[in-house]
Amino acid sequence: MSVGSSREMRTFGKPFIDGLYPGSSRRRVYPYPERMFHDHDIFPLFIVDGGAFLFANRAFGGGTGRDLLRALDAGSLFAPWEVDGKLRWNRSFEDAARSPCAYETQKQEWLNSLFFLLPIAQEYFRTGDERRARSWYSHFRRWQRAQPYVPGQDGKPWWASDRCWMDMQITWRLLVFVHSVFLLRRSASLGPRHWHSIYESIRFHAQLLVGEARAQLARKTPEGNHFLQKGNALIYAGLLFPEFPDSTGFVTTGRATIRKHLREEINADGGSVEASPSYSHFIARLYLEVFLLLKHNRMPGIPGLETSIRRQYGFLARTASPAGATLALSDSYELNVTDDLRIVEQLLPLRRTRATSLSVFPQSCFAVMRGRNMTAYLDGMPVGTWHHHDGKPNLLLYVGAQPLLVDSGCFEYDHQELRRWAKSARAHNVVIVDGGVQLAGRGERRVSPVVTLERCERARGRQRVVMRHRSESPGLSYWWSRTVEMSETTLELVDRIKASRPVSAEQLFYLAALHVTRPRHGREVVVPVGGKVVHVQQQRRHAGGAFVVEFFPVMGPGNQVTESPRLSSRAEGRDLVFHVKFSLQEIPRSSR
Repeated sequence: MSVGSSREMRTFGKPFIDGLYPGSSRRRVYPYPERMFHDHDIFPLFIVDGGAFLFANRAFGGGTGRDLLRALDAGSLFAPWEVDGKLRWNRSFEDAARSPCAYETQKQEWLNSLFFLLPIAQEYFRTGDERRARSWYSHFRRWQRAQPYVPGQDGKPWWASDRCWMDMQITWRLLVFVHSVFLLRRSASLGPRHWHSIYESIRFHAQLLVGEARAQLARKTPEGNHFLQKGNALIYAGLLFPEFPDSTGFVTTGRATIRKHLREEINADGGSVEASPSYSHFIARLYLEVFLLLKHNRMPGIPGLETSIRRQYGFLARTASPAGATLALSDSYELNVTDDLRIVEQLLPLRRTRATSLSVFPQSCFAVMRGRNMTAYLDGMPVGTWHHHDGKPNLLLYVGAQPLLVDSGCFEYDHQELRRWAKSARAHNVVIVDGGVQLAGRGERRVSPVVTLERCERARGRQRVVMRHRSESPGLSYWWSRTVEMSETTLELVDRIKASRPVSAEQLFYLAALHVTRPRHGREVVVPVGGKVVHVQQQRRHAGGAFVVEFFPVMGPGNQVTESPRLSSRAEGRDLVFHVKFSLQEIPRSSR
Protein backbone atom coordinates (compact mmCIF):
# COMPACT_ATOMS: atom_id res chain seq x y z
CA MET A 1 0.00 0.00 0.00
CA SER A 2 1.52 3.37 -0.96
CA VAL A 3 1.69 6.12 1.63
CA GLY A 4 -0.16 8.45 -0.71
CA SER A 5 -3.14 6.11 -1.26
CA SER A 6 -6.54 7.22 -0.02
CA ARG A 7 -6.79 4.19 2.31
CA GLU A 8 -3.79 5.30 4.32
CA MET A 9 -4.89 8.93 4.58
CA ARG A 10 -6.34 9.30 8.06
CA THR A 11 -9.87 10.31 8.89
CA PHE A 12 -10.00 13.84 10.27
CA GLY A 13 -11.59 13.10 13.63
CA LYS A 14 -13.25 15.96 15.52
CA PRO A 15 -14.02 15.10 19.14
CA PHE A 16 -17.57 15.89 20.32
CA ILE A 17 -18.40 17.61 17.01
CA ASP A 18 -21.85 16.01 16.67
CA GLY A 19 -23.00 17.28 20.03
CA LEU A 20 -21.57 20.74 19.46
CA TYR A 21 -22.80 21.29 15.89
CA PRO A 22 -26.00 19.30 15.31
CA GLY A 23 -26.56 18.06 11.79
CA SER A 24 -25.00 15.68 9.34
CA SER A 25 -21.32 15.08 9.96
CA ARG A 26 -19.69 13.67 6.86
CA ARG A 27 -16.41 11.78 6.97
CA ARG A 28 -13.49 14.03 6.09
CA VAL A 29 -9.92 13.09 5.13
CA TYR A 30 -6.77 14.97 6.12
CA PRO A 31 -4.05 15.36 3.46
CA TYR A 32 -1.16 13.90 5.52
CA PRO A 33 -0.97 10.29 6.79
CA GLU A 34 -0.35 9.83 10.48
CA ARG A 35 3.05 8.22 10.17
CA MET A 36 4.51 11.33 8.63
CA PHE A 37 4.21 13.01 12.03
CA HIS A 38 6.24 10.20 13.55
CA ASP A 39 8.85 10.27 10.78
CA HIS A 40 9.35 14.02 10.33
CA ASP A 41 9.74 17.14 12.42
CA ILE A 42 6.70 19.41 12.23
CA PHE A 43 8.92 22.06 10.60
CA PRO A 44 9.66 21.70 7.75
CA LEU A 45 6.98 19.03 7.32
CA PHE A 46 4.99 22.24 7.18
CA ILE A 47 7.13 24.82 5.39
CA VAL A 48 7.09 28.32 6.87
CA ASP A 49 7.73 31.59 5.08
CA GLY A 50 11.16 33.22 5.18
CA GLY A 51 10.37 35.80 7.83
CA ALA A 52 9.12 33.21 10.32
CA PHE A 53 12.02 30.83 9.70
CA LEU A 54 14.76 33.45 9.96
CA PHE A 55 13.34 34.86 13.19
CA ALA A 56 13.17 31.41 14.84
CA ASN A 57 16.62 30.53 13.51
CA ARG A 58 18.15 33.49 15.34
CA ALA A 59 15.97 33.55 18.45
CA PHE A 60 16.02 29.80 19.21
CA GLY A 61 19.11 28.54 17.41
CA GLY A 62 17.07 26.83 14.69
CA GLY A 63 13.72 26.75 12.97
CA THR A 64 12.60 23.18 13.68
CA GLY A 65 9.85 22.05 16.02
CA ARG A 66 12.53 20.33 18.08
CA ASP A 67 14.28 23.69 18.58
CA LEU A 68 11.06 25.34 19.76
CA LEU A 69 10.16 22.48 22.08
CA ARG A 70 13.63 22.54 23.61
CA ALA A 71 13.28 26.28 24.29
CA LEU A 72 9.81 25.79 25.76
CA ASP A 73 10.98 23.06 28.12
CA ALA A 74 13.98 25.17 29.14
CA GLY A 75 11.71 28.10 29.97
CA SER A 76 13.33 30.37 27.36
CA LEU A 77 10.81 30.28 24.50
CA PHE A 78 9.03 33.46 25.56
CA ALA A 79 12.11 35.31 26.81
CA PRO A 80 12.20 37.76 23.84
CA TRP A 81 8.74 39.03 24.86
CA GLU A 82 9.03 38.92 28.66
CA VAL A 83 9.48 41.89 30.96
CA ASP A 84 10.18 41.12 34.62
CA GLY A 85 9.25 37.52 33.96
CA LYS A 86 5.83 38.39 32.51
CA LEU A 87 4.89 37.70 28.89
CA ARG A 88 3.87 40.78 26.89
CA TRP A 89 2.20 39.64 23.69
CA ASN A 90 2.59 43.08 22.10
CA ARG A 91 6.04 43.89 23.41
CA SER A 92 7.53 44.67 20.00
CA PHE A 93 4.67 46.99 19.05
CA GLU A 94 4.67 48.73 22.43
CA ASP A 95 8.45 49.17 22.51
CA ALA A 96 8.42 50.74 19.04
CA ALA A 97 5.75 53.23 20.15
CA ARG A 98 7.90 54.33 23.11
CA SER A 99 11.20 54.76 21.32
CA PRO A 100 12.62 55.70 17.92
CA CYS A 101 13.81 52.12 17.34
CA ALA A 102 12.49 50.26 14.31
CA TYR A 103 9.31 48.21 14.73
CA GLU A 104 10.38 44.55 14.93
CA THR A 105 7.37 43.30 13.04
CA GLN A 106 8.59 39.71 12.60
CA LYS A 107 9.11 39.43 16.34
CA GLN A 108 5.55 40.69 16.84
CA GLU A 109 4.05 38.48 14.16
CA TRP A 110 5.90 35.28 15.05
CA LEU A 111 4.54 35.13 18.59
CA ASN A 112 0.98 36.01 17.58
CA SER A 113 0.95 33.47 14.75
CA LEU A 114 1.21 30.77 17.48
CA PHE A 115 3.72 28.65 15.55
CA PHE A 116 4.93 27.16 18.84
CA LEU A 117 1.64 25.31 19.36
CA LEU A 118 2.38 22.87 16.53
CA PRO A 119 5.46 21.24 18.11
CA ILE A 120 3.50 20.86 21.36
CA ALA A 121 0.67 19.13 19.49
CA GLN A 122 3.10 16.89 17.62
CA GLU A 123 4.82 15.89 20.85
CA TYR A 124 1.46 14.85 22.32
CA PHE A 125 0.73 12.89 19.12
CA ARG A 126 4.08 11.08 19.35
CA THR A 127 4.09 10.34 23.08
CA GLY A 128 0.48 10.46 24.29
CA ASP A 129 1.67 12.63 27.20
CA GLU A 130 -1.48 14.43 28.35
CA ARG A 131 0.64 17.19 29.88
CA ARG A 132 1.41 18.30 26.33
CA ALA A 133 -2.28 18.48 25.40
CA ARG A 134 -3.03 20.49 28.53
CA SER A 135 -0.05 22.75 27.80
CA TRP A 136 -1.33 23.35 24.25
CA TYR A 137 -4.75 24.39 25.48
CA SER A 138 -3.33 26.54 28.28
CA HIS A 139 -1.24 28.57 25.81
CA PHE A 140 -4.18 28.80 23.41
CA ARG A 141 -6.47 30.23 26.13
CA ARG A 142 -3.69 32.50 27.39
CA TRP A 143 -3.42 34.02 23.92
CA GLN A 144 -7.24 34.32 23.55
CA ARG A 145 -7.52 36.28 26.78
CA ALA A 146 -4.58 38.54 25.95
CA GLN A 147 -5.50 39.28 22.32
CA PRO A 148 -9.25 39.74 21.88
CA TYR A 149 -10.40 40.57 18.37
CA VAL A 150 -9.88 44.22 17.39
CA PRO A 151 -11.66 45.15 14.15
CA GLY A 152 -10.17 47.49 11.57
CA GLN A 153 -6.57 46.33 11.78
CA ASP A 154 -6.23 45.96 8.01
CA GLY A 155 -7.21 49.58 7.51
CA LYS A 156 -4.24 50.85 9.51
CA PRO A 157 -0.73 51.47 8.19
CA TRP A 158 1.64 48.67 9.16
CA TRP A 159 3.49 50.79 11.74
CA ALA A 160 0.25 51.72 13.57
CA SER A 161 -1.05 48.18 14.00
CA ASP A 162 -0.15 45.44 16.45
CA ARG A 163 -0.54 43.12 13.42
CA CYS A 164 -2.45 40.55 15.43
CA TRP A 165 -5.76 40.56 13.56
CA MET A 166 -4.66 41.00 9.99
CA ASP A 167 -3.44 39.04 7.01
CA MET A 168 -0.89 36.26 7.66
CA GLN A 169 -1.38 36.19 11.42
CA ILE A 170 -5.02 35.20 10.99
CA THR A 171 -4.08 32.65 8.33
CA TRP A 172 -1.24 31.02 10.26
CA ARG A 173 -3.32 30.71 13.43
CA LEU A 174 -6.18 29.12 11.52
CA LEU A 175 -3.81 26.54 10.02
CA VAL A 176 -2.14 25.91 13.38
CA PHE A 177 -5.55 25.23 14.94
CA VAL A 178 -6.70 22.91 12.12
CA HIS A 179 -3.50 20.84 12.13
CA SER A 180 -3.58 20.69 15.92
CA VAL A 181 -7.07 19.17 15.83
CA PHE A 182 -5.65 16.25 13.86
CA LEU A 183 -2.73 15.83 16.28
CA LEU A 184 -4.67 16.29 19.54
CA ARG A 185 -7.88 14.48 18.65
CA ARG A 186 -7.19 11.48 20.92
CA SER A 187 -6.51 13.53 24.05
CA ALA A 188 -8.44 12.53 27.15
CA SER A 189 -7.70 15.90 28.76
CA LEU A 190 -9.78 17.95 26.35
CA GLY A 191 -13.53 17.82 26.79
CA PRO A 192 -16.51 19.37 24.97
CA ARG A 193 -15.86 22.82 26.46
CA HIS A 194 -12.26 22.84 25.25
CA TRP A 195 -13.09 21.60 21.78
CA HIS A 196 -15.95 24.02 21.34
CA SER A 197 -13.58 26.90 22.05
CA ILE A 198 -11.10 25.56 19.47
CA TYR A 199 -13.77 24.96 16.81
CA GLU A 200 -15.31 28.39 17.27
CA SER A 201 -11.88 30.00 16.94
CA ILE A 202 -11.32 28.12 13.67
CA ARG A 203 -14.69 29.26 12.36
CA PHE A 204 -14.15 32.89 13.40
CA HIS A 205 -10.69 33.05 11.80
CA ALA A 206 -12.13 31.60 8.59
CA GLN A 207 -14.90 34.20 8.57
CA LEU A 208 -12.32 36.98 8.79
CA LEU A 209 -10.26 35.44 5.97
CA VAL A 210 -13.30 35.21 3.71
CA GLY A 211 -13.75 38.97 3.98
CA GLU A 212 -10.09 39.67 3.25
CA ALA A 213 -9.91 37.21 0.36
CA ARG A 214 -13.08 38.53 -1.29
CA ALA A 215 -11.72 42.08 -1.19
CA GLN A 216 -8.51 40.88 -2.84
CA LEU A 217 -10.42 38.84 -5.43
CA ALA A 218 -12.15 42.04 -6.54
CA ARG A 219 -8.80 43.62 -7.39
CA LYS A 220 -7.16 43.13 -10.77
CA THR A 221 -3.59 42.84 -9.51
CA PRO A 222 -1.52 39.82 -8.34
CA GLU A 223 -1.78 39.43 -4.57
CA GLY A 224 1.18 37.21 -3.59
CA ASN A 225 1.74 34.18 -1.38
CA HIS A 226 -0.24 35.65 1.55
CA PHE A 227 -3.30 35.59 -0.69
CA LEU A 228 -2.60 32.01 -1.78
CA GLN A 229 -2.27 30.88 1.82
CA LYS A 230 -5.67 32.38 2.62
CA GLY A 231 -7.20 30.21 -0.11
CA ASN A 232 -5.40 27.16 1.27
CA ALA A 233 -6.61 27.85 4.83
CA LEU A 234 -10.21 28.47 3.72
CA ILE A 235 -10.33 25.14 1.90
CA TYR A 236 -8.92 23.40 4.99
CA ALA A 237 -11.59 25.00 7.20
CA GLY A 238 -14.48 24.57 4.77
CA LEU A 239 -13.77 20.98 3.71
CA LEU A 240 -12.73 19.56 7.07
CA PHE A 241 -15.53 21.29 9.01
CA PRO A 242 -18.71 20.85 6.91
CA GLU A 243 -20.63 21.16 10.22
CA PHE A 244 -20.05 24.92 10.14
CA PRO A 245 -23.08 26.61 8.52
CA ASP A 246 -20.77 28.86 6.47
CA SER A 247 -18.41 26.08 5.33
CA THR A 248 -19.62 26.17 1.71
CA GLY A 249 -18.70 29.85 1.48
CA PHE A 250 -15.22 29.10 2.86
CA VAL A 251 -14.61 26.52 0.13
CA THR A 252 -16.06 28.64 -2.66
CA THR A 253 -13.91 31.65 -1.76
CA GLY A 254 -10.86 29.44 -1.24
CA ARG A 255 -11.24 27.86 -4.67
CA ALA A 256 -11.58 31.26 -6.35
CA THR A 257 -8.44 32.42 -4.55
CA ILE A 258 -6.44 29.42 -5.73
CA ARG A 259 -7.62 29.90 -9.31
CA LYS A 260 -6.64 33.57 -9.35
CA HIS A 261 -3.19 32.94 -7.91
CA LEU A 262 -2.56 30.00 -10.25
CA ARG A 263 -3.59 32.05 -13.27
CA GLU A 264 -1.56 35.16 -12.42
CA GLU A 265 1.49 34.12 -10.39
CA ILE A 266 2.74 30.68 -11.46
CA ASN A 267 4.67 30.49 -14.72
CA ALA A 268 4.13 27.75 -17.30
CA ASP A 269 7.65 26.43 -16.59
CA GLY A 270 6.88 25.96 -12.87
CA GLY A 271 8.57 29.09 -11.56
CA SER A 272 6.83 31.65 -9.36
CA VAL A 273 6.74 35.42 -9.76
CA GLU A 274 7.97 35.63 -6.16
CA ALA A 275 11.42 34.86 -7.64
CA SER A 276 12.62 33.27 -4.39
CA PRO A 277 13.43 29.52 -4.17
CA SER A 278 12.41 28.77 -0.57
CA TYR A 279 9.17 30.70 -1.11
CA SER A 280 8.58 28.51 -4.17
CA HIS A 281 8.72 25.43 -1.90
CA PHE A 282 6.26 27.11 0.46
CA ILE A 283 3.96 28.00 -2.45
CA ALA A 284 4.14 24.56 -4.08
CA ARG A 285 3.24 22.84 -0.79
CA LEU A 286 0.19 25.10 -0.32
CA TYR A 287 -1.00 24.02 -3.76
CA LEU A 288 -0.29 20.36 -3.05
CA GLU A 289 -2.34 20.40 0.15
CA VAL A 290 -5.29 21.94 -1.70
CA PHE A 291 -5.03 19.28 -4.41
CA LEU A 292 -4.97 16.46 -1.84
CA LEU A 293 -7.83 17.90 0.20
CA LEU A 294 -10.04 18.10 -2.87
CA LYS A 295 -9.02 14.72 -4.26
CA HIS A 296 -9.29 12.63 -1.11
CA ASN A 297 -12.54 14.28 -0.04
CA ARG A 298 -13.97 13.58 -3.52
CA MET A 299 -14.54 17.21 -4.36
CA PRO A 300 -14.21 18.67 -7.87
CA GLY A 301 -10.64 19.59 -8.70
CA ILE A 302 -9.28 22.87 -10.00
CA PRO A 303 -8.37 22.82 -13.71
CA GLY A 304 -4.63 22.79 -14.31
CA LEU A 305 -3.73 22.43 -10.62
CA GLU A 306 -2.08 19.00 -10.69
CA THR A 307 -0.11 19.81 -13.86
CA SER A 308 1.16 23.04 -12.33
CA ILE A 309 2.17 21.30 -9.09
CA ARG A 310 4.26 18.80 -11.03
CA ARG A 311 5.88 21.59 -13.01
CA GLN A 312 6.61 23.54 -9.83
CA TYR A 313 8.41 20.60 -8.25
CA GLY A 314 10.24 19.95 -11.51
CA PHE A 315 11.49 23.53 -11.41
CA LEU A 316 12.57 23.17 -7.78
CA ALA A 317 14.39 19.88 -8.37
CA ARG A 318 16.30 21.18 -11.38
CA THR A 319 17.29 24.51 -9.81
CA ALA A 320 18.59 23.14 -6.50
CA SER A 321 22.24 23.54 -5.57
CA PRO A 322 24.62 20.61 -6.25
CA ALA A 323 24.31 19.73 -2.54
CA GLY A 324 20.50 19.61 -2.78
CA ALA A 325 19.62 22.91 -1.09
CA THR A 326 17.66 25.93 -2.21
CA LEU A 327 19.79 28.64 -3.73
CA ALA A 328 20.30 31.79 -1.66
CA LEU A 329 18.50 33.99 -4.18
CA SER A 330 16.18 36.84 -3.19
CA ASP A 331 14.33 36.27 0.13
CA SER A 332 15.31 32.60 0.18
CA TYR A 333 16.73 30.70 3.12
CA GLU A 334 18.68 27.45 2.86
CA LEU A 335 16.09 24.66 2.76
CA ASN A 336 16.77 20.97 2.13
CA VAL A 337 15.31 20.34 -1.33
CA THR A 338 16.08 16.60 -1.19
CA ASP A 339 14.11 16.14 2.04
CA ASP A 340 11.21 18.25 0.77
CA LEU A 341 10.94 16.18 -2.42
CA ARG A 342 11.02 12.95 -0.39
CA ILE A 343 8.05 14.17 1.64
CA VAL A 344 6.15 15.30 -1.44
CA GLU A 345 6.74 12.03 -3.30
CA GLN A 346 4.95 10.17 -0.51
CA LEU A 347 1.90 12.33 -1.16
CA LEU A 348 2.03 12.72 -4.93
CA PRO A 349 4.38 10.47 -6.91
CA LEU A 350 6.60 12.70 -9.03
CA ARG A 351 8.53 11.88 -12.14
CA ARG A 352 12.13 12.50 -11.15
CA THR A 353 13.73 14.91 -13.59
CA ARG A 354 17.28 14.00 -14.47
CA ALA A 355 19.62 16.96 -14.08
CA THR A 356 20.69 17.73 -17.64
CA SER A 357 23.72 19.76 -18.63
CA LEU A 358 21.57 22.75 -19.62
CA SER A 359 18.17 23.48 -18.07
CA VAL A 360 16.31 26.56 -19.25
CA PHE A 361 13.13 28.11 -17.86
CA PRO A 362 12.12 30.77 -20.39
CA GLN A 363 9.06 32.20 -18.64
CA SER A 364 10.95 32.51 -15.35
CA CYS A 365 14.11 33.75 -17.14
CA PHE A 366 16.36 31.26 -15.36
CA ALA A 367 19.08 28.92 -16.64
CA VAL A 368 21.22 26.18 -15.08
CA MET A 369 24.46 24.93 -16.65
CA ARG A 370 25.78 21.69 -15.15
CA GLY A 371 29.15 20.16 -15.96
CA ARG A 372 31.35 17.47 -14.48
CA ASN A 373 33.25 20.00 -12.35
CA MET A 374 31.14 23.16 -12.19
CA THR A 375 27.52 24.28 -12.00
CA ALA A 376 26.42 27.79 -12.95
CA TYR A 377 23.04 29.46 -12.35
CA LEU A 378 21.94 32.57 -14.23
CA ASP A 379 19.00 34.31 -12.58
CA GLY A 380 17.03 36.87 -14.56
CA MET A 381 13.78 36.38 -12.60
CA PRO A 382 11.65 39.53 -12.48
CA VAL A 383 12.08 42.43 -10.08
CA GLY A 384 9.16 44.35 -8.65
CA THR A 385 7.50 41.46 -6.78
CA TRP A 386 7.24 40.81 -3.04
CA HIS A 387 10.33 38.73 -2.32
CA HIS A 388 12.66 39.55 -5.21
CA HIS A 389 16.05 41.18 -4.87
CA ASP A 390 17.39 43.66 -7.39
CA GLY A 391 20.48 42.82 -9.43
CA LYS A 392 19.60 40.80 -12.54
CA PRO A 393 20.91 38.81 -14.29
CA ASN A 394 22.78 37.41 -11.32
CA LEU A 395 25.35 34.59 -11.54
CA LEU A 396 26.03 31.83 -8.99
CA LEU A 397 28.86 29.34 -9.49
CA TYR A 398 29.71 26.06 -7.73
CA VAL A 399 32.83 23.90 -7.96
CA GLY A 400 31.63 20.40 -7.25
CA ALA A 401 29.24 20.87 -4.32
CA GLN A 402 31.13 23.89 -2.96
CA PRO A 403 29.96 27.45 -3.68
CA LEU A 404 32.40 29.85 -5.34
CA LEU A 405 30.25 32.81 -6.46
CA VAL A 406 27.51 33.38 -3.89
CA ASP A 407 24.50 35.64 -3.46
CA SER A 408 24.21 37.96 -0.48
CA GLY A 409 21.15 35.95 0.53
CA CYS A 410 18.40 37.11 2.85
CA PHE A 411 18.93 38.52 6.33
CA GLU A 412 16.32 38.47 9.08
CA TYR A 413 13.45 40.75 8.14
CA ASP A 414 13.71 42.84 11.31
CA HIS A 415 17.37 43.68 10.53
CA GLN A 416 16.30 46.41 8.16
CA GLU A 417 19.68 47.94 7.38
CA LEU A 418 21.24 44.62 6.35
CA ARG A 419 18.06 43.59 4.58
CA ARG A 420 17.86 46.78 2.50
CA TRP A 421 21.47 46.35 1.46
CA ALA A 422 20.99 42.66 0.55
CA LYS A 423 17.96 43.49 -1.60
CA SER A 424 19.87 46.13 -3.58
CA ALA A 425 21.50 45.44 -6.94
CA ARG A 426 24.90 46.20 -5.45
CA ALA A 427 24.72 43.10 -3.23
CA HIS A 428 24.83 40.64 -6.17
CA ASN A 429 27.10 39.33 -8.92
CA VAL A 430 26.09 41.88 -11.50
CA VAL A 431 27.20 45.00 -13.34
CA ILE A 432 26.26 48.26 -11.65
CA VAL A 433 25.60 51.27 -13.88
CA ASP A 434 25.72 54.76 -12.33
CA GLY A 435 25.18 53.55 -8.78
CA GLY A 436 22.96 50.60 -9.55
CA VAL A 437 19.61 51.82 -8.23
CA GLN A 438 17.09 49.49 -9.85
CA LEU A 439 14.22 50.04 -7.45
CA ALA A 440 14.58 53.02 -5.13
CA GLY A 441 11.77 52.07 -2.77
CA ARG A 442 8.00 52.03 -2.64
CA GLY A 443 6.61 54.69 -4.96
CA GLU A 444 10.09 55.85 -6.03
CA ARG A 445 10.87 53.67 -9.00
CA ARG A 446 13.72 55.30 -10.91
CA VAL A 447 14.65 52.46 -13.21
CA SER A 448 12.41 49.68 -14.49
CA PRO A 449 14.79 47.00 -15.71
CA VAL A 450 13.58 44.26 -18.01
CA VAL A 451 15.67 41.09 -18.24
CA THR A 452 15.19 38.69 -21.14
CA LEU A 453 16.65 35.31 -21.99
CA GLU A 454 18.18 35.89 -25.42
CA ARG A 455 19.96 32.65 -26.30
CA CYS A 456 20.81 29.17 -24.99
CA GLU A 457 23.16 26.79 -26.79
CA ARG A 458 24.89 23.49 -26.12
CA ALA A 459 27.50 22.10 -28.53
CA ARG A 460 30.90 20.41 -28.50
CA GLY A 461 31.17 20.20 -24.73
CA ARG A 462 30.32 23.87 -24.17
CA GLN A 463 27.18 25.55 -22.88
CA ARG A 464 26.28 29.16 -23.58
CA VAL A 465 23.54 31.40 -22.17
CA VAL A 466 22.89 35.04 -23.02
CA MET A 467 20.64 37.35 -21.01
CA ARG A 468 20.01 41.04 -21.60
CA HIS A 469 19.12 43.74 -19.09
CA ARG A 470 17.38 46.81 -20.51
CA SER A 471 16.86 49.94 -18.47
CA GLU A 472 15.07 53.22 -19.18
CA SER A 473 15.01 56.20 -16.84
CA PRO A 474 14.98 59.98 -17.20
CA GLY A 475 18.32 61.02 -18.64
CA LEU A 476 19.71 57.51 -19.17
CA SER A 477 18.89 54.44 -21.19
CA TYR A 478 21.22 51.48 -21.54
CA TRP A 479 21.36 47.78 -22.16
CA TRP A 480 23.69 45.30 -20.58
CA SER A 481 24.23 41.92 -22.23
CA ARG A 482 25.64 39.06 -20.14
CA THR A 483 27.09 36.04 -21.91
CA VAL A 484 28.11 33.00 -19.87
CA GLU A 485 29.97 30.16 -21.60
CA MET A 486 31.01 27.06 -19.66
CA SER A 487 33.14 24.04 -20.49
CA GLU A 488 34.43 21.26 -18.23
CA THR A 489 37.18 23.40 -16.68
CA THR A 490 36.40 27.03 -17.57
CA LEU A 491 33.65 29.59 -17.34
CA GLU A 492 33.91 32.78 -19.37
CA LEU A 493 31.77 35.79 -18.56
CA VAL A 494 31.39 38.71 -20.96
CA ASP A 495 29.39 41.75 -19.82
CA ARG A 496 28.84 44.41 -22.47
CA ILE A 497 27.19 47.76 -21.71
CA LYS A 498 25.89 50.27 -24.27
CA ALA A 499 24.54 53.52 -22.81
CA SER A 500 22.93 56.68 -24.16
CA ARG A 501 25.62 58.75 -22.43
CA PRO A 502 28.93 58.11 -20.66
CA VAL A 503 28.38 56.11 -17.47
CA SER A 504 30.38 54.68 -14.61
CA ALA A 505 30.05 50.89 -14.55
CA GLU A 506 31.25 48.41 -11.96
CA GLN A 507 31.43 44.61 -12.21
CA LEU A 508 30.97 42.77 -8.89
CA PHE A 509 31.68 39.19 -7.75
CA TYR A 510 30.90 37.90 -4.25
CA LEU A 511 33.03 34.89 -3.35
CA ALA A 512 32.23 32.32 -0.70
CA ALA A 513 34.08 32.79 2.59
CA LEU A 514 37.36 31.55 1.11
CA HIS A 515 40.99 32.53 1.23
CA VAL A 516 41.81 34.74 -1.75
CA THR A 517 45.32 35.28 -3.12
CA ARG A 518 45.95 38.24 -5.40
CA PRO A 519 49.05 38.36 -7.65
CA ARG A 520 50.90 41.67 -7.91
CA HIS A 521 49.38 42.85 -11.20
CA GLY A 522 45.89 42.85 -9.62
CA ARG A 523 43.97 41.50 -12.63
CA GLU A 524 43.84 37.97 -11.27
CA VAL A 525 42.89 36.28 -8.01
CA VAL A 526 43.45 32.66 -7.00
CA VAL A 527 40.85 30.86 -4.90
CA PRO A 528 41.10 27.32 -3.45
CA VAL A 529 37.69 25.61 -3.44
CA GLY A 530 36.46 22.03 -3.43
CA GLY A 531 39.97 20.54 -3.44
CA LYS A 532 40.88 22.53 -6.55
CA VAL A 533 42.15 26.00 -7.43
CA VAL A 534 40.19 28.56 -9.43
CA HIS A 535 42.00 31.36 -11.23
CA VAL A 536 39.77 34.40 -11.78
CA GLN A 537 41.42 36.40 -14.57
CA GLN A 538 40.53 39.56 -16.44
CA GLN A 539 40.96 39.02 -20.18
CA ARG A 540 42.46 41.40 -22.74
CA ARG A 541 39.10 42.93 -23.68
CA HIS A 542 38.36 43.82 -20.05
CA ALA A 543 37.70 47.56 -19.80
CA GLY A 544 37.97 47.88 -16.02
CA GLY A 545 40.90 48.42 -13.73
CA ALA A 546 42.50 45.93 -11.37
CA PHE A 547 40.34 43.92 -8.99
CA VAL A 548 39.58 45.61 -5.68
CA VAL A 549 39.00 43.16 -2.82
CA GLU A 550 36.65 44.22 0.01
CA PHE A 551 34.59 42.27 2.54
CA PHE A 552 30.81 42.35 2.93
CA PRO A 553 28.23 40.40 4.95
CA VAL A 554 26.41 37.51 3.29
CA MET A 555 24.11 34.78 4.55
CA GLY A 556 26.32 31.71 4.53
CA PRO A 557 25.86 27.96 5.07
CA GLY A 558 23.34 26.95 7.71
CA ASN A 559 21.62 30.35 7.39
CA GLN A 560 24.37 32.01 9.38
CA VAL A 561 25.81 35.46 8.67
CA THR A 562 29.39 35.46 7.44
CA GLU A 563 31.68 37.66 5.33
CA SER A 564 32.35 37.46 1.61
CA PRO A 565 35.43 38.77 -0.18
CA ARG A 566 34.00 40.88 -3.01
CA LEU A 567 35.91 41.49 -6.23
CA SER A 568 35.10 44.68 -8.11
CA SER A 569 36.50 46.54 -11.10
CA ARG A 570 35.35 49.83 -12.56
CA ALA A 571 35.26 51.48 -16.00
CA GLU A 572 33.74 54.59 -17.58
CA GLY A 573 32.34 55.21 -21.05
CA ARG A 574 29.34 54.58 -23.32
CA ASP A 575 30.43 51.24 -24.79
CA LEU A 576 32.14 48.97 -22.24
CA VAL A 577 33.17 45.33 -22.05
CA PHE A 578 34.07 43.34 -18.92
CA HIS A 579 35.57 39.95 -19.76
CA VAL A 580 36.50 37.54 -16.96
CA LYS A 581 37.56 33.89 -17.12
CA PHE A 582 37.26 31.36 -14.28
CA SER A 583 39.75 28.52 -14.84
CA LEU A 584 39.68 25.36 -12.76
CA GLN A 585 42.98 23.64 -12.00
CA GLU A 586 44.01 20.68 -9.87
CA ILE A 587 46.14 21.43 -6.83
CA PRO A 588 49.62 19.99 -7.48
CA ARG A 589 50.31 16.95 -5.30
CA SER A 590 53.40 18.61 -3.85
CA SER A 591 51.21 21.47 -2.56
CA ARG A 592 48.52 19.35 -0.90
